[in-house]
Amino acid sequence: MKQIIILDFDDTLIVNEDLDFQSFRIISKKLKCYIPKKSEIASLRSKGYLASDIIDFIIKKSKNSITKIKFSENRIFFLESIESIKFLKIRPYAKKFIKKFKKNNFKIVIATLRKNENTLRFFLKKEGIISYIDQIYCNTNFTLDGRIPSNAYKIKKNIFSKILSKNFSRVISIGNSDIDEDTSNFFKIEYVNINLKNQKYSYFRDLYEFLSD
Repeated sequence: MKQIIILDFDDTLIVNEDLDFQSFRIISKKLKCYIPKKSEIASLRSKGYLASDIIDFIIKKSKNSITKIKFSENRIFFLESIESIKFLKIRPYAKKFIKKFKKNNFKIVIATLRKNENTLRFFLKKEGIISYIDQIYCNTNFTLDGRIPSNAYKIKKNIFSKILSKNFSRVISIGNSDIDEDTSNFFKIEYVNINLKNQKYSYFRDLYEFLSD
């Protein structure tokens, strides 16, 4: 009986609010731009601002002239770097969740829009769970910008196609976004949204009970 759990990475397996803030703060400091406060970034995100919108906000408040492209390229490089790992935090109970389902003969794979697999492996090794992850599927299509929703959907569909090329008796997709949900619906597989806005911070603990029914 082949069973598999497909885990999204950002904002699903990990909490990356601090990383998101630091990615703007560090690059702003590096490029001598306006350095935003954490509350400002949080406020903009709560209003639905995308990274490109926040970069516009920073550039407008900056005294020097810096191009949006340069800021964006520097930020992307930072987000994919090993340096960014120190700002990542694994969700509470995620380790126990992964270990329990691995013992229950589930295959555990990560499907992410990220491009640098080495950075993910470094983080998972640091957290002591790399041995529980069967495979990591990243965005290998470097011509598609995963920050654009239509591209993100194409990338996720491509990744899921590779994962589901083998037959499984049960497939569970765990994510946090419309992209994750739409991709799962396209392949008609079980989907769980782990967006914690309306959930307890221990949702991985509750999720084990829910999926075990």
